[in-house]
Amino acid sequence: MWPPATPRRALTSEGLLALEPDLAIIASFTSPEVRELLASHGVRLLEFTSFTGFADYRAHVRRLAAVVEDPPAGERLLADLDARLARLAARRPAAPLAAISWGDGHAAAGGTSFDDIAEAAGLSNLAKEKGLEGHVPVALELMVSWDPPLIVIGCPAAEPDDPACPAAEAAVAALPGVRATAAARSGRIVAVPGRALASTGEGMARAAEILQDRLLAERP
Repeated sequence: MWPPATPRRALTSEGLLALEPDLAIIASFTSPEVRELLASHGVRLLEFTSFTGFADYRAHVRRLAAVVEDPPAGERLLADLDARLARLAARRPAAPLAAISWGDGHAAAGGTSFDDIAEAAGLSNLAKEKGLEGHVPVALELMVSWDPPLIVIGCPAAEPDDPACPAAEAAVAALPGVRATAAARSGRIVAVPGRALASTGEGMARAAEILQDRLLAERP
């Protein structure tokens, strides 16, 4: 979880160096130029290489906690995650609803963070059920032909009650063929703030909570 008191900064690699960091956390897809620049200035690099769900997040937290020499802090963070996942599990519906995370002609199938998000929320991943793996192209026509009971999309907002989220839902509902799907007919096109839906960290739990809250709100 990003500490609320710590501002997020959009920086160039040179701007990052100006902060004189001792440690930089990078990903496997960080460009070679940025790696070289940081390393040549004596910055220690901690690289994360896999981002497929809660197991990877747990590993990242423990690695980072070890590097900063504070393993108990990492375990406290994971204990909070476990408590949130336990609350989700306690409210999980007996029969999971099939959901697809879809946007711009792509879906999140098996082996993605959404797969873990869906499971935590008590949903099944429709794209995975179709035998797909990873983030894969799924044309609008194909998605509509699957008649998903729930369509999950991202929205450019910090919280789901931001007007941008229902606006995103309405925009998807207006796409050709979507209004005829089970998801649209039952009001189950659900927008989740993009920061949570695309997260490979604590935001995964937040995305699962948003989805589950939305489904539970349907109950009489």
